[in-house]
Amino acid sequence: MKPLTEVIVTTYNNPRALDRVLDSLHRQSTSDFRICVADDGSKEETAQLVNRWQAVFGDRMRHLWHEDKGFRKNLILNTAIKTSLADYLIFLDGDCIARPDFVETHTRRAGTDRFLTGGVIRLNADVTEQVFRDTPASAELFSRSWLQSHGLLGTVSQRVKSGLLPRFAKTLLDRVSPVKRTWNGGNASTFRTNLLKVNGFENDLSYGAEDVELGVRLNNAGIRGESVRYSACALHLEHSRGYMNGDVVASNKRLVAQARSSGKIRSLNGIAEL
Repeated sequence: MKPLTEVIVTTYNNPRALDRVLDSLHRQSTSDFRICVADDGSKEETAQLVNRWQAVFGDRMRHLWHEDKGFRKNLILNTAIKTSLADYLIFLDGDCIARPDFVETHTRRAGTDRFLTGGVIRLNADVTEQVFRDTPASAELFSRSWLQSHGLLGTVSQRVKSGLLPRFAKTLLDRVSPVKRTWNGGNASTFRTNLLKVNGFENDLSYGAEDVELGVRLNNAGIRGESVRYSACALHLEHSRGYMNGDVVASNKRLVAQARSSGKIRSLNGIAEL
């Protein structure tokens, strides 16, 4: 029996980007999945946008929100995991436009003994504004003509991530890529049971390697990272990061190193503590 899949989309006060992301999910090669917008305290404009998209997705879509008390992405993610009825969870940031085969690839490569970590093509601020201004259909953004005209096929990595190569080539490059198989919070997936096994994310971690910490604990639990860097890609829209604090990032990286060296598996303040 095919596992029920849910895409958890995180967002915070960036409705223009979220609109593009939800459009990309509407244009996936499969519609056999649900959507959860995990909202870290956005204002009313985001709620209005989600309501409009709920008219499109119907009961396939839900919206979780909590009060804005600073960067609490891990907390809203844990709430989404805890309340999900799905077997398989795909995580997508609300500034990452999914390639049309994104969901299909994540579900096809799924395994109970692994988590999948995908890649992004980063758009600069000028190209990001063009995406917002011109509002092309998300599928068009992955066409050779659009990518080439915006300077996004200049490197081998970009050309492969674009999806223009055949599946076997992308899969082969996933396997030989030297990039570490860390949990990439903007594009990753695993079975819900795996996340419950490690008690989800650490609720107390703010921005900076808070996603990598989860991947370390999954690895410690025997759930290994597998790359879909080229097979399941998204376009990353540029935005400001006013919530970034260098001291917090450095502290989080030390906690990641401690989790790796100690063999830590379960979060101290995670899903079970909600």
